[in-house]
Amino acid sequence: MEQHGISVNAALQALVTRASGVWTLDACGVTRSQTAIPALVHQDAYAPVTPRMRVLLIGGLSGRSEDVTLNLSALEAYLEAGDRLGEALALSAVPCGNPDGLALGMAPENGVGGRPESGYPPLDNFFYDVHNPERRYLWRWAGLQAPDLILEVRAGQTVTWEASATAMMLAPALQATLVTPPDSFLAALGADLSNGLTPNGVGPIPGLRLTTPPATLGEQLNRLWSLLQGTPTLQPSPARRQIEARRARTPLQIARSLAAANGGTIGLAPRPGGGTIARIDFPAALLPVEEQA
Repeated sequence: MEQHGISVNAALQALVTRASGVWTLDACGVTRSQTAIPALVHQDAYAPVTPRMRVLLIGGLSGRSEDVTLNLSALEAYLEAGDRLGEALALSAVPCGNPDGLALGMAPENGVGGRPESGYPPLDNFFYDVHNPERRYLWRWAGLQAPDLILEVRAGQTVTWEASATAMMLAPALQATLVTPPDSFLAALGADLSNGLTPNGVGPIPGLRLTTPPATLGEQLNRLWSLLQGTPTLQPSPARRQIEARRARTPLQIARSLAAANGGTIGLAPRPGGGTIARIDFPAALLPVEEQA
């Protein structure tokens, strides 16, 4: 889709082609008009084990062309850094989180009365939301990808850094302030859990927001990359640790979790030919009418 002079998909496909084997062009959701929200997924984004720090670049939630262009430039800079950076950081990206707002020239809205920049965390309507489907797709996709850090890049007249509550260990080196507003994507996903909520049911992800003019983008990104390579304690994120713990569960542990969540009990039953199988027994009241005896 060509959006106000920016062919986002073409730019991302060109990056995929240049960086053979590094990225896959995917989508993290769709808008109300069924436009795909494009995503570049690093080969290590979902790898069980990697020496690289996983970073997710998020941009264009505003639908402004200058924000999208800046995020595409950030991807170019990562690629041009070569192995020096690529061996240390696995960068995935959603450079345009509001494609309809961009295409329609309706920034910061999305064309159906929604604003993907704020309103996090979404609490309902995950299967169908009239005004803000982007918000729900981005929240779930980023939360369950569980990177070690989320970086949001915005265009602005001066350089400023902001950090979420769980990224404040990086704040002194960047002279960063606490990210605002509290219902922004970064603030909600990087919450410190003092409110008793766990983002996406897995855990928070530290986040940074860089606002910068195009001329200083490279300098500021290099500043961050150097800092991250000297901060090994940042990884894995709380969300990543929870995802890894879930991945390590045995089949029996998974069955017990399913049983507990659905009102059943787990038991073992003999399998024809030898061995045993796990079986979940549900109360009769939870079964379809035709299966109740």
